[in-house]
Amino acid sequence: MLAAKPFTGLDGPLAVARWLAAREERGLHVVSVLEHNDTLALAAGIPPLPDRYYAEERDALAAQITRDLARHEGRAEVPQVEIVDGPSARGVVDAAQRCSARVIVIGTGKHDPAGRYVYGERALEIVSIADRPVLIVPREATAASVSVAVVAVDFSPASVRAARAVLPMLSQGGRLILVHVKPAIGRREESSGWWNDAYERRCADLFAQFQRQLPAIPRISVETKFFRGDAVRTLLEYATTCNAGIIACGRLSHSLMARIFVGSVSSALVRQATCPVLVAPELSGDVMAPQPSQA
Repeated sequence: MLAAKPFTGLDGPLAVARWLAAREERGLHVVSVLEHNDTLALAAGIPPLPDRYYAEERDALAAQITRDLARHEGRAEVPQVEIVDGPSARGVVDAAQRCSARVIVIGTGKHDPAGRYVYGERALEIVSIADRPVLIVPREATAASVSVAVVAVDFSPASVRAARAVLPMLSQGGRLILVHVKPAIGRREESSGWWNDAYERRCADLFAQFQRQLPAIPRISVETKFFRGDAVRTLLEYATTCNAGIIACGRLSHSLMARIFVGSVSSALVRQATCPVLVAPELSGDVMAPQPSQA
């Protein structure tokens, strides 16, 4: 499912959404949200508009988006367009549930800090409540199979979900690279060789457990990488070094501490990455993953 607005540059997100739908032999559903300002109007003493006004507005918006899509699609079949009432994030997530979308595709702004931040915040509103993977696509992106996918791994069910979600996007001979970044610690602990050895041994065991939860796909290799340092900076630098076509991660929300120290990784990747980013949700019933430091 593609969440779209008219006049905001459909090229990249639409191309990626249509390519993904065709690759998985699924129909593409396009959704846009119409947000009303009735609360402000009522506060100003203005009576609400009649229902027919909103129906006409939804029809006009659907027609505009359909025309935009037709210009991009050429002779291809124009996807179904649905206009739902706001608020926008909840409207998009509810529409994805109704049409059983596997992935929600969202476009972002231009590759400049302001554009990535403003559009990233809008995408994060959807990411924060979505119950399925959300793929955030730069407007300049092109649709093609991915040769290299980097997955940020914290060994949670959400990061497993992220890895499983990007596997179908890889081309034959593609590489799925699972990356765990050990956070910075105190100098005393860092100088303790036994502590680092224990951490890495535990991490290797968890990587093996993680890989067993992934489907085996012929001609797709799965690799693991272990780094130390700042998670976001390390992931972005490594993704650039290996020319990754997509970065994937899980979203955690178990507690305030998890949101601050773990959940912030997904938010920062959405705001800063210049390639598509896929964020898979935490779901009710997920159990917090064991951490290497518990060895």
